[in-house]
Amino acid sequence: MPTNAEAAATGELRNALEALRDTLAGDLDSCESNVRAQIASQYRQVLADIAALPPVEGAVKSKRDELKERRERNHGTAPAGAPTPAAASAAVSSRRKRGA
Repeated sequence: MPTNAEAAATGELRNALEALRDTLAGDLDSCESNVRAQIASQYRQVLADIAALPPVEGAVKSKRDELKERRERNHGTAPAGAPTPAAASAAVSSRRKRGA
């Protein structure tokens, strides 16, 4: 893990933010209670800044990210007016009942 200075020297914002995130996480675990709120606030802001960055090209996706994308693809991103998988399944089921 690079130091904050090394990460900043790369000129890459993501590298600098990730190094700062790691530093703040360590500090948060070992700080005095009178500064915990300030460090936690900075930590949350750094996490938000990292999340707002565009995804890294060719980055390896976690299993969680893959499952989220699959779920969105299957359930949440149908074009307007298109039936959802649940609605399509219900329609098929009701046709079977009528035809029986």
